[in-house]
Amino acid sequence: EEGSAAYLKDEDALSWWYSWRWSGSAVETTATLLTNLLAIDSKDPLVSSLAEFLVRKRSGHWWNTTRATAKVVTALSDYAGATGEFDASYSLRLLVNGKQREEYVVEKGKLIRGSQVISLPATELKRGENRVSLTGKESQGAFYLSANLDYTVPPEVAMQSPGLIIERQFYRLKAKRDGDRWRLERLPLQPGEKVAIGEEVEVRLTVDAREDMNFLILEDRLPAGFEVREFREDPRFSSYSEYWGLSAHKERHDERMAYFMNNLPAGRHEFRYIVYPELEGSVIALPASVWPMYVPTFRSESSPWTFQVVR
Repeated sequence: EEGSAAYLKDEDALSWWYSWRWSGSAVETTATLLTNLLAIDSKDPLVSSLAEFLVRKRSGHWWNTTRATAKVVTALSDYAGATGEFDASYSLRLLVNGKQREEYVVEKGKLIRGSQVISLPATELKRGENRVSLTGKESQGAFYLSANLDYTVPPEVAMQSPGLIIERQFYRLKAKRDGDRWRLERLPLQPGEKVAIGEEVEVRLTVDAREDMNFLILEDRLPAGFEVREFREDPRFSSYSEYWGLSAHKERHDERMAYFMNNLPAGRHEFRYIVYPELEGSVIALPASVWPMYVPTFRSESSPWTFQVVR
């Protein structure tokens, strides 16, 4: 139990890689238990405790992963229908540090008054503890309060998870003709070093995994004004197998490169692609990141990188 909430303990403590399975997530196993218990006996006193746990574990507008979110939404919908919350009518007041910020009216399970999103200016918050409360009257159903805190950190503060390390390096790329073939010369770049508009730069992402991993996402943010070079039809690069990588699927977006891997064996692996700048100026490449899709908290990031782009 967790206060008045109840849940099925997950297996994360046994091994992190086990948690990508549905039975390795406390949220998914609890949602499954709630669905089954509602089908057997919706009056069971454990039902409301399971629902409370699921509500508490929401992060923003979802629960960790798309799969977990789908299971929880289904379970809570079944719960609301079985307990009559879809027919409940009541009014609520939202208070922050004792001051009313919003009033809500619910009729037959539908919100007819009150904003679903409340933004508070920093001037209304105190250093240290701030108290948020939701009070109601003449309630025929249950009501829930959750809060989400977002914040930003400097790009220099990279996150690293034990057993999953990502490094990023840049190389100045020179393609030279060698008879009927092309030969590539790579010169390591240092942070802040100058590169010319149109000059090709190789991005090398190295992922070091302690154990075999499943369903990994690797994303690398592009510096402003940089574009990705298409190498499939370029005779200078098309014969170099290192640009194909281990990814099950690769996507080029306006602001990032993304790799998706079904399986990544334990060990050290490299992913490479080519970029070139189109605009001059001082730019920063935000950290590259890698994480298992079903364990988003097991995440690692590289260091940021700066460029001086000149004509």
